[in-house]
Amino acid sequence: MKIQLVTTAALALCVSAAGTVFDFEKDLGGGRYDRRYAKLNTATPLSGSGSLEIDTRQGGGEWNAAWSLPKGILKSGGSYRVTFRVKVLEKQQDAPAHLLVLARPLSASHGLSDAGMVTLENVGKEEFVTFRLNIPKAPDDYSLQFHTHFKVHALVDEITVTPAKLEAVPAQPQAEPAALPEKLPSGAREFQVDPAEKGKQKIFNAKEFGVSADSPDNTAALQKAIDAVRRKTPAKLVLDPGVYRFGGDKPVLFDAITDFEFDGQGATLLFQRTGGRQLVAIHHCMRSEFRNFTIDWDWESDPLASVVKLESVSPKLETVRVRFLDCDRFPKQEVRAADLNRLDPATRRPDPARALRIPLEFYKGQNKPQVRWIEPNLLEIAAKPGTFRAAEAGDTFLLRHYVYDLNGIDLRINRHLTLDNVTIASAPGMGILTAGAQHHWQLLNCRIVPPAGSKRPCSTTADAMHTTSSAGFFRMENCELGHSCDDTMNFHDLNGYAVRLDDRRVMATNLNYHPGDYFRKGDPIELCNADFSPTGFTAKAVSVRRNGKRCEIEFAEKVPEGDNFIVLNRRFGTRNLIFRNNHIHDFPRGLLLSAEDVTIENNRFERGIASGIKLEAGYTLQVWSEGYGVRNILIRNNRFERVNPIGRYPNENSPDIYINSYLGTDPSLRKSTYPIIRDVWITGNEFIDSTGSPVYVCTADNVTVSGNRFVNRSELPVKSEARGAIGVSDSGTVRILNNVWESSLPGVKSGLLYDADTVKQPQFGGNTVK
Repeated sequence: MKIQLVTTAALALCVSAAGTVFDFEKDLGGGRYDRRYAKLNTATPLSGSGSLEIDTRQGGGEWNAAWSLPKGILKSGGSYRVTFRVKVLEKQQDAPAHLLVLARPLSASHGLSDAGMVTLENVGKEEFVTFRLNIPKAPDDYSLQFHTHFKVHALVDEITVTPAKLEAVPAQPQAEPAALPEKLPSGAREFQVDPAEKGKQKIFNAKEFGVSADSPDNTAALQKAIDAVRRKTPAKLVLDPGVYRFGGDKPVLFDAITDFEFDGQGATLLFQRTGGRQLVAIHHCMRSEFRNFTIDWDWESDPLASVVKLESVSPKLETVRVRFLDCDRFPKQEVRAADLNRLDPATRRPDPARALRIPLEFYKGQNKPQVRWIEPNLLEIAAKPGTFRAAEAGDTFLLRHYVYDLNGIDLRINRHLTLDNVTIASAPGMGILTAGAQHHWQLLNCRIVPPAGSKRPCSTTADAMHTTSSAGFFRMENCELGHSCDDTMNFHDLNGYAVRLDDRRVMATNLNYHPGDYFRKGDPIELCNADFSPTGFTAKAVSVRRNGKRCEIEFAEKVPEGDNFIVLNRRFGTRNLIFRNNHIHDFPRGLLLSAEDVTIENNRFERGIASGIKLEAGYTLQVWSEGYGVRNILIRNNRFERVNPIGRYPNENSPDIYINSYLGTDPSLRKSTYPIIRDVWITGNEFIDSTGSPVYVCTADNVTVSGNRFVNRSELPVKSEARGAIGVSDSGTVRILNNVWESSLPGVKSGLLYDADTVKQPQFGGNTVK
């Protein structure tokens, strides 16, 4: 259906010292609107004689653009304080419906250029929304837009846009050194991962059980060996060097083994699964060691992803033809088109100046496009009209054929586990997924990277490492991770957004990514307010009833008053983590962290696409909800080089280290007034060619950035007004002390940029610029 966008001739706004105000007293304010979804409400306005009424209950699809500010209200490179009144009157109950407010160019057809978002879903409650909005330098048509996700009926009024000024404190050519606080965050404490018991150890060779390099499928034979050895520990199971094939749909499962070693002696485990969820699973093991082997996927018969060139786009923008660049004939007739990510053809890495992702069959079987082979390496992909509106003939893309399908190694509830010299060359999903109350485990000398010299465009089609829950005490040393299609590392526990049902019950509503047993009867459950501030309530669940993504939790004690809560399961607690001497490179995002007592030292973060480190906690209303908070973090003596070239998170100055929370959507323009992140020391690090801020601090308290070196000597594809300067907003005590800036380029800033409305005067001293 054609979108009916209308621009009114008159502007229902006033301009004053308070800013530009859209009060909807006479008309819809001069911006774009869709006459099907937006109209003037004069019968029941929120204030005055009229309000903007948004209604997509009749005929709306999943995503519906309703109304936008006129072009020119938001200036390129400008900073604004935005406020408005809103009341969601009704929303669709059988879908994750909400009102979505976002800052996006009027010319954009996708979300990669969004400067930020706010989601609103509380029905029947008038809210006053306020946030700061930083507009990127380009393009020049950013607008505040009101959309709906599924069917929503809402009123909006008194949209006020006021220019805001960030306070600048520059570093000086000379400065006296400043004294550091007496007490600084110490990070993780050292700990021991116990090895397997070696006394009276029996040694077995897998070939004794039928494992052979000549077998087309060694799954049953290796499983027979594992099951036999389990009853004879302490034991060591070895493979002869070679390549061993694995098929079928069952993982190689090491389950409930104590005092055990598995030594691959350099062997490769080569997989081509037809189903299942893991390649290798290690569950409920104690004092176990795995070393000296490689896990890989059979790319020769079933590539995980391909580099393609777009040769043509149909007039209705619903069909494209793509040429596979690395093969004359694709090895299989059936091919999945999961999504397309635009690449720079020279580097075969995401294009920093023209970032674009086109989702297709991201989840297997959902939104599946029609595909047909035109030639052995020329594929036609047909989807709904407009799908390929941002793509151009001649563009180069990464075409994924797998996403979250089969994880390389699945770890669950192990204790005292070591992986040493283990390589995951590729996996059709995550490299390593950890879940449950696992504790005391380590990765030493491991790699999640493609084979040296190969033309493969990726290692894993999702995260390299992902921990959805744990009981902490993890060490990672001397490892290399690169070329994953999603986060390199993500360590957190899962929270849940919940509504109050009555005095004894809450209903968690967004458990899309939670395992079915994540909340159990008897678990100690903490309820926080919707901004993560404490309510003081922690009690055991007396009953848990799960239904899909919803979960009703009942307590014997009275639930606090309030509409919404964040649910934390204190059975879990990801804490005491050490990341030391690792090389993280060619990543979409580096290390995402929501944990306590963490040391990150002597690592290299190079050639990323977004922030090298994100300290964060937050929730969305329909996808991920991750983290219980961040405490006692030491980030020391690391190197960050060109880690965010496309300038991700422009509202927070496109940072290399990103400290922030998100509420309702990720990222979120709304900020919590409660410092969910606290006690962070960033010291002795080197930052080379930052696109924006080397460090951005938000929703935090007691953060010290000291003794770092910031070097900017190269022109970059994305221009940022904040390049070089540390950014701070919505935070308590922040100290910027004894840092050094070096630059030979005009326009690069030194020192500090902070929001005086939401930050008390930061401590700034001893900082110099060369």
